[in-house]
Amino acid sequence: MKHKISIVDDHAIFRKGMRLILSELDTISEVTEFENGEHFLDNLQNISPEIVFMDIQMPFLNGFETTEAALKLRPELKIIAMTSDEQTASIQAMLKAGAKGYLSKDIDIEEIHEAVKNISAHKSYFSKNILVKLATSVDNQAKRTKIVIQLSARERDVLELLCKGLAVQTIAKKLFISERTIEKHKANLFLKTDTTNTLNLVLWAIHHKICEI
Repeated sequence: MKHKISIVDDHAIFRKGMRLILSELDTISEVTEFENGEHFLDNLQNISPEIVFMDIQMPFLNGFETTEAALKLRPELKIIAMTSDEQTASIQAMLKAGAKGYLSKDIDIEEIHEAVKNISAHKSYFSKNILVKLATSVDNQAKRTKIVIQLSARERDVLELLCKGLAVQTIAKKLFISERTIEKHKANLFLKTDTTNTLNLVLWAIHHKICEI
């Protein structure tokens, strides 16, 4: 299956560079470019991208606002933030807006290709340096609150598969249990680890060496 991709960024040189990189993938059939979020939203009804590379700092509408608005119009979109802003607050805000991944603009070509592969397979993807930054934030919080947490064998199974970026449906098939049971295990994991979403749960697992970056 070939994928359609949109690039939303106010820097023409960056857009052209991304288009060139993405053209190397034979799994991509179309790449469209937009110089700001407003232009992208105005044209969203006329295009059908699967994956969107979204800059954060743009005129008119920033990446947070554009992501929220785009997902209201097209909930199936897979949006990847791609920016030089690596502040933890910005990362969390973009994820809250609905982004499935977060990449630094200084990553190499192979990582961009890997991001497309993972996102198109309904997984999330983050640059390694982004994960390190988020994991450090979790580490600092953990140092302030040291708690011994006991996980069941099944909870560990679920957590390890979540760390691999697998969706609930896929995990349920792999473990031969229902999606409802997986959701119950996730709820227990959130409660035991004092986390509220899958990303923070994965970062907690990285910190506790249950999975690796």
